[in-house]
Amino acid sequence: DYKIMSAEIDTTADGTVRFAGRNRRRWWGVGNQITDPYDVDKSLREAHLTFRYETRANDLLLLSDVDQVDGAGITHSTRVYDTRPSRFNRSIIKVEAGQPEMELGHCGTRWTPHQPGQMLEFFQHVSERVAGDLQINTAGALRNGGMVFAAALFDRKVKILDCEAVDMYLTFLTSIYGATITGLTGIQVECANTAEYFINQDTPRVTYSHGKALDVRAAVDAIGLVDIDAVERLLNRCAVIPFDANQRAGYFENALIGDRAKPERTIERRRTDMKLERVINPAYKKWDRESTQLREAYQDGPGQELPSRRDTLLGAWSAVTDFCDHRRRSTDAGRGAQALIGSGPDSIRSIKRRALAAVYQLAA
Repeated sequence: DYKIMSAEIDTTADGTVRFAGRNRRRWWGVGNQITDPYDVDKSLREAHLTFRYETRANDLLLLSDVDQVDGAGITHSTRVYDTRPSRFNRSIIKVEAGQPEMELGHCGTRWTPHQPGQMLEFFQHVSERVAGDLQINTAGALRNGGMVFAAALFDRKVKILDCEAVDMYLTFLTSIYGATITGLTGIQVECANTAEYFINQDTPRVTYSHGKALDVRAAVDAIGLVDIDAVERLLNRCAVIPFDANQRAGYFENALIGDRAKPERTIERRRTDMKLERVINPAYKKWDRESTQLREAYQDGPGQELPSRRDTLLGAWSAVTDFCDHRRRSTDAGRGAQALIGSGPDSIRSIKRRALAAVYQLAA
């Protein structure tokens, strides 16, 4: 089905969608129903998240020339083909009921899979420590099973002043293409697009690489007691901190370049005739374009007309998030990769970290 494929939802061998939600109407009526959202194990089975990842060595094809002497004493060179398991390159296999189902990608010998089944353990431990009730709202697999997620909904909304009320989800997402992320979000993950938005967000989260096995108890400890009241207090504090145009300009500049020097408008370049000329600096053009995009995100981004956003720190913070998620020049895959593994000072991940650090400092 084109609609299912366009959303990158995975299916089982018999065509059943690997997705379940409390609302059965999702995915044009083919999504599976979560019948008891408080039963994590049952909800994940209803989403058909019953497979696991395994890694297997790839065979290398080796070619060598072997000299052989025939009966007449003439030496002949013969090419010999042989195979040997690779020490460095391995395949990532999706396995269902003990049977290999599909090769999803390749990895090195140090790559360790984080299993879909570990979501069950994660949410079971979290449910013992959460302030309030938590229920599974959506769960599924994307990109042939290379990415799996589950989102649990809190039983209360986060209210910002008297003009916004936001559902909050605790989401667990693991991907063979990037890291494993657990964290709070106001976005309900249910497809590839919403998964990318969650990956790109700068809300409280913990990220784990595949360099070692996932310690689920440590992941729960890192999150601690999920305190919706603390999230609500931070957002409401940001919504009442006045933030004028000059302050926004400084906040946006810090988010874009941090403590690096602002790019000069022009630079010298040597022409083909070896004479020097001054031209517009490409780094300046990029900074100027992105500064304009940030101002536009503040002016006309979703929800920016609300009193909680207009001329406030929350509005400036929301503009940075909107810019990174939707406006910055990049492909969707590029934005997702930058958010997961980007480490350079110009990456989306770094921009959001600087913006969030400034928010905590200003709201202290």
